[in-house]
Amino acid sequence: MSGRYFLDDDFRLEKWSGHSFTVRMYDRAISTRLYGFPTELFDTWRRALWLSLPWLSLGRGLEHEMYRHLPKSETLDIGVLGISGLVAPDGTALKE
Repeated sequence: MSGRYFLDDDFRLEKWSGHSFTVRMYDRAISTRLYGFPTELFDTWRRALWLSLPWLSLGRGLEHEMYRHLPKSETLDIGVLGISGLVAPDGTALKE
């Protein structure tokens, strides 16, 4: 979880106990404010991050690149993350 956010009343731990990448998806992106995965998917996550690096250097967002490179068959969209906080750089309040 990104340091600007905290777990709120909508957080449900039971949503995070699966064997997949647990994320909140937006159109063709995932929220990078909070996502999780079991240790057996660490190498898959690392590969997706590695494949994202060239695109990040061109100015694309990690949210879009991780979506592109994570295997969809191993990705679970939980809809509500259960976090709140202030968005940088303007400090807008967010509940996700």
